Amino acid sequence: MAIGMMRDRSADDGNLRRSEGGHGGGIDLSGGPAPAEAPAQNIGENNLPDLLDYLNESGDKWTNDGTGVTLTVDFPGLASDLPDGLQPYAAPLNQFQVAFAPFDQPRIDAAMLALQQWGEVANIDFEFADPGEDANIYFFGRSFTDGGAFSSGIDETNGSAIRMNVDDPGNGWNTMAPGGAGYHYLLHEIGHSLGLSHPGDYDVGVEVTYDDDALYAQDTTMHTIMSYFGGENTGFDANGHATNLITLRAHDMYVIQQMYGANWETRNTDTVYGYNASGLGNASYYDFTNLADHFGPQLTIWDGGGDNDWLDLSGDYHDSWIDLAPGAFSSTHGMDNNLSLAFDPGGGPGTMYIENARGGSGDDTIYGNELDNILEGLGGRDLINGLAGDDSLYGGNGNDTLVGEGGTDFFDGGNGVDTVSYAYSAGSWDIVLATGFVAGTATAGGGVESLLRIENVIGAHGDDSITGSSVANTLDGNDGNDTLAGVDGDDLLIGGRDDDSLLGGAGDDSLIGGRKSNSAQSGDDSLRGGAGDDTARGGDGDDSLWGGADDDVLEGDDGHDTVYGNAGDDTLRGGKGDDYVSAGDGDDYIASVSFSGGGMEDGDDTLLGGRGDDTVVGGYGDDVLNGNQGNDELKGGYGNDTVVASAGNDTVMGGNGSDTYDFAWSDSDWHVDLLAGGAGSGSSFATLANVEVIRAGSGGDDINGDHEVNTLIAGSGNDSVDGAGGDDVLLGEAGSDTLKGGAGDDIVSGGTGIDTASYVGASGGVSVDLMLDNVAQNTFGAGVDTLIDIERLQGSNFADILSGNDEGNWLSGYGGDDWLFGRGGDDWLRGGHGDDLLEGGTGTNILQGDEGVDTASYFFATGGVIVDLTAEGAQDTQGAGTDLLLGIENLIGSFHADFLTGDEGNNRLTGGEGNDILSGGEGNDSLIGGEDNDVLIGGLGNDYIDGGAGIDWAYFTGAPGGVEVDLRAGAQSTGLGTDQIVNVENLYGSLGDDDLRGDDNANEIWGSNGDDTIYGAGGDDTIRGDGGDDQIYIGADEPFSAPDDLLPVQPVTDDDFDLMRARVGGDGDGTQLLTSDMVYRSPDGSLAILADGDGQHALPTVGDELEAPAGSGADTVQFTNNWGDDEVHGFSAGVDKLDFTLIGAIDDVIDLTITNTVEGALISYGSNSVLLHGVFQSDLSDSDFLV
Repeated sequence: MAIGMMRDRSADDGNLRRSEGGHGGGIDLSGGPAPAEAPAQNIGENNLPDLLDYLNESGDKWTNDGTGVTLTVDFPGLASDLPDGLQPYAAPLNQFQVAFAPFDQPRIDAAMLALQQWGEVANIDFEFADPGEDANIYFFGRSFTDGGAFSSGIDETNGSAIRMNVDDPGNGWNTMAPGGAGYHYLLHEIGHSLGLSHPGDYDVGVEVTYDDDALYAQDTTMHTIMSYFGGENTGFDANGHATNLITLRAHDMYVIQQMYGANWETRNTDTVYGYNASGLGNASYYDFTNLADHFGPQLTIWDGGGDNDWLDLSGDYHDSWIDLAPGAFSSTHGMDNNLSLAFDPGGGPGTMYIENARGGSGDDTIYGNELDNILEGLGGRDLINGLAGDDSLYGGNGNDTLVGEGGTDFFDGGNGVDTVSYAYSAGSWDIVLATGFVAGTATAGGGVESLLRIENVIGAHGDDSITGSSVANTLDGNDGNDTLAGVDGDDLLIGGRDDDSLLGGAGDDSLIGGRKSNSAQSGDDSLRGGAGDDTARGGDGDDSLWGGADDDVLEGDDGHDTVYGNAGDDTLRGGKGDDYVSAGDGDDYIASVSFSGGGMEDGDDTLLGGRGDDTVVGGYGDDVLNGNQGNDELKGGYGNDTVVASAGNDTVMGGNGSDTYDFAWSDSDWHVDLLAGGAGSGSSFATLANVEVIRAGSGGDDINGDHEVNTLIAGSGNDSVDGAGGDDVLLGEAGSDTLKGGAGDDIVSGGTGIDTASYVGASGGVSVDLMLDNVAQNTFGAGVDTLIDIERLQGSNFADILSGNDEGNWLSGYGGDDWLFGRGGDDWLRGGHGDDLLEGGTGTNILQGDEGVDTASYFFATGGVIVDLTAEGAQDTQGAGTDLLLGIENLIGSFHADFLTGDEGNNRLTGGEGNDILSGGEGNDSLIGGEDNDVLIGGLGNDYIDGGAGIDWAYFTGAPGGVEVDLRAGAQSTGLGTDQIVNVENLYGSLGDDDLRGDDNANEIWGSNGDDTIYGAGGDDTIRGDGGDDQIYIGADEPFSAPDDLLPVQPVTDDDFDLMRARVGGDGDGTQLLTSDMVYRSPDGSLAILADGDGQHALPTVGDELEAPAGSGADTVQFTNNWGDDEVHGFSAGVDKLDFTLIGAIDDVIDLTITNTVEGALISYGSNSVLLHGVFQSDLSDSDFLV
């Protein structure tokens, strides 16, 4: 443990200062190992008086006035010469031991030299006692058991006896010359004889240790000759050199001076200690000229004054540590803490100071004091600190550091590359270096210092301006906002802490912005390399770095830095922090990696190449990389990086993380294929690897992902985006985009514009509903997708279900048999390949079937629709908006009453629920009525007519000629083609001569115009011949027969579609028939109508009268105004009815006149009559009439 005035040797930048304790203060652990348990009290400059409590414990001394004393000494030749009181000290112990041995002359000379040392320090004069006179101190030898020497202390009566042990195991009796053990004993025992005690409560004969018995920390021979403990306990180390104490130590000098006063006459002129010694007088122990090799002095210097004293170590080739502060230790000749200076005791005409020091050929450290010092380093790499005072510092040979701490100093670096340091100055300096023997200057506060042969500068703590010279300089700004300019030469500029500005100038310069302090980070620095191949490093803080026109190496280091390479082939690194790095011309290397760590560093950096073929490498952060012009190589590294596309043929490696290739700035059309690993536009092309995200620009881009998880951002153009495999995010942004998620669970967001979600390439049919906006939906054939802001859908090659929303949608089935549902809005549905079903919903829609047999559906219409496949242009469907049908073969109606019309093709018309009218037109059509009562019009071609549930009609009104229809038959040639009619109850014939046949159900059959043959077959049928000479079969295919043709029935003449049925009555007034199994009379009333429903009546062969066999069936004969004179055969009273309800004037049976004839009852009304054959008035009752 180094105690007292040892310097802190830890600084490595010229920051070498005393330990915090000042003169004599503090335990400095840097000097050696600490004791196991250091004593409590530490003696330093501030508590030196406490030393008297340890070293003059009894307070005894030879005088009491403090003005000095003259003591006599004697070297008796015989024991009898001793005073009586000292005789016991010379008594024989035994026959084998020496009781008394006088000092010979060499021993006397050694003792006098030791006395001289005490007298040089304090006001004590030593004289030989006159013969026969008692002395104060006696020296002699004798044998004793313990110790090498003994003093009886102060004895004013008998004197003090100093006895040297002639049998000393340490051979002190024979080594009394300076440097020997005996000389050490002499110095120690003289101290006792002058009143000094051991520092602790210990003495000879008792085993003691420093840890247990030292009462204060400096109780070692490094500090006091009175200690029993070696200096190694407090930092002294001989390091293998032979050494012994040859002087008193600093504590001894201080205490003896307090007891007797300081001797200021000792060497009070200009004295040189060490080599080239002068002014020493008899103190030859301070002359190092003749020191033997490997022998080092262990001593303390007391100097009584003089203005130009020197400590000269010019002959020491070791690395020395020299400290000129009073009480301080120095390390010389290869030892640690072997040489010290005495404390200044105060109270004298002068001070205890050595003004000047000179080092040797080693790498020396030299400290001055508060006086004006001359400090010379000579050879080696020296560090010289003048401290306070106007000092002159000379580095000599070697690369030296000269420190100016106070006063106005002169610096001469000498040969080598030398540094001046203002690290201990709080001011702001303006420093300008010069070369050769022209002195530079350092100016602060009006003072000007001269800098001769100085190449390097360490600035102060203020805001310094430091300008180099034409040679290579190292300029360190230290603290403060400094401005450093390198001028010419290959310079090293270090900004230090705070916000610095560095300019390299000409030459290949190195610039470092700053470093961390204990309290805060270094500042935000500005570094400009200038001309030459420069290296710049920002350090801590948010720095700005600029290269020049040559090949520079720039690193931002810590902080958020901005780095500009400018021209040249530069190496640029951002370092830690979020950095902006931009290259200029040349083939540059741009990266986030740090020089110091050699690996990746954190920070979200922006790395920009320039013109030329650059290499751009990201780090651990989320970086932005841009190669700019040239054929660049860009590597993202770790983190989620963005590589900005640029001109040239680039190689892009995204690295770890989710990395982006970004050409959002471009308005050109790009093609990107992540699976193939490439992207390009025009003459620019990039090879892509480990890229997961694409961000496109405003062009019409083609973007294709890979099998990984991709985010593809289309930008503002009309783009095509394909996610391929993986769970992708596709963002269309602005423009009308086509987005294909592909396999995986994708998010497909169209953004603004009219966007399409495409499932072309899906592995199976998909089901996609645009009403599920921003809701994950299982598409079945292409994963679970979330669609956002999508207006259009494109299906797969398989059977898809595509549903729109309430906006205007475009739905394309593509391949497969697809179902497309437009819902609300003005939609465009395209079936594509395959047999598709298209339902437009409300709005103005386009239903385009394209290839295949396609169906327009109105299943979800809110009302009945009217749809005509022959219509050109858009048609108002009434219940489902206005639709334009293109390439549609089939129709499906709604739940309401629809009117569906086919075209010349093969159509399938499905009515569904509601009373529908289905008109097939030409072609081989299928008409499916569905629920309720439908009208089915097959038209030309081989049609399939299925009425479904309800009472359905098959109409043949559009036939060019008569038709043959049998509801009991399967496929049949009807005259319009081979039709198959099922689930149809009613028939309506054509304008030609028809053959119409019912089935066993209750049928309603209307012949329309023409000479028709109508078969009612079984069931309660309603048969209307309408116009023409009709033959009506009311039984099981048994026709009426008569020699004359049957007269035609009055046809329908009004325009109401719902009333398109045959009329009966002489005036054709449009009265509607509602009953079943009837043959109506002709308009002129000449045809009697026979009705019966069981199919078992036969028609007699008599003139124009019709007769039917008896049978069952409830038939109704209906009459209208002016019906004429009719006859009815087969009327069954109580079963059949006579209906006069259409004649308004008849409201009661009594309005009719009923008389009997031979043939039967004749019922008359006005000029009209009807004859009931075989039925007489008595057979009738009111229930047979409907009035």
